[in-house]
This record gives sequence, C-alpha cells and structure tokens, in this order.
Amino acid sequence: MDSDRTPSIDVFLADLKARRDLATGHAAEEGFPELATVLLTVAELDRLLGIVEDYDTEILTYEVLTGAQTKFARKIRARNEALRQAAADHPGPLADKLLALLDER
Repeated sequence: MDSDRTPSIDVFLADLKARRDLATGHAAEEGFPELATVLLTVAELDRLLGIVEDYDTEILTYEVLTGAQTKFARKIRARNEALRQAAADHPGPLADKLLALLDER
C-alpha cells in the first residue's frame, strides 16, 4: 500500500476494472455497451494519470538503457574486430598474446 488510506496500484486498477465491467454490463442490457459511463473522482483520475506517467518514464528509461547497451556492444565488437585484424596483419608473439586475450572474453 502507498499509505494507510491509499490502496495499492493493483487494488486501485482492479477496482477501476470492476467498475468498468459493471458499467459495461448495465449499458449492454440497454444495447449500447460502448456507451458505458464510469465516474471517477478527480483524485482517482490524478492517480491514474500518475500511473501512466510513471510507466511512460519506465519505458523511456528502458529504451534509452537498451539503446546505450546496444551501442556499447557494437563498439566493443568493432574494437575487438579491429584488434584481431591488426594481429593478423602483424603476426608474432605479441599478436598471439593479444588474440589469446580476446579469445578469453
């Protein structure tokens, strides 16, 4: 729970879904389920919008981190390939040691 008086997000969303389902059921009896109406308080609407904003922030953060990790992995692969090519162009004990280190990864 968020506080002693505020239900958890799961409870809050479950309550909204139950209210939606009830309203849709009543509207379906009239033949227009898509016109169902669910009343929300301003506080409930604020909380719902806050949840959406939090999820949007989490998704954006995930996308940025995933993009950064992908870019970093590409740089590492390119660096390793450049080192392998340099070792192939200049054979010798140092190149052998370099290739052995790269192969350990």
